[in-house]
Amino acid sequence: MNFATLKTLIESGDNAAKTDAQVTEWLNTPSIIRMKEFMLTVRTAMSELGPVMADTVLNKLEAVAAADSVVARTLAMMQPSEGGIDCGHAATRAQIDALQTAGVLNSTEASALKALGEETISPATNAGLGEITAPQVNYARTLA
Repeated sequence: MNFATLKTLIESGDNAAKTDAQVTEWLNTPSIIRMKEFMLTVRTAMSELGPVMADTVLNKLEAVAAADSVVARTLAMMQPSEGGIDCGHAATRAQIDALQTAGVLNSTEASALKALGEETISPATNAGLGEITAPQVNYARTLA
């Protein structure tokens, strides 16, 4: 345990008047969204988005692909043999946003695709600390 990091994290929030138990709860409650790798293929789209939404999204992308080489290449990369596209990658997320702005995808579809590349983690996990206990909080608060 890196108690210096824990102390800094405790002091970074509005925790001065909170009990050790309240601070521990804040530290361990998932509240920060970070990107994660999620390789989306046609197969994973069907399982993760459900067959109806996946089919709708794929049909929309296929309709645009004839006139848009980037979308055509994206669809080609979504074949399971090609490994898929990473929904947590900034470029993929920007492409999803552009497709929504262009009216190709609606907000529900764009959000669902982007959510595949996200995870919600706690402040402690985000700081590399893992699960925190109240005694650890108590000790960190005593450090100079």
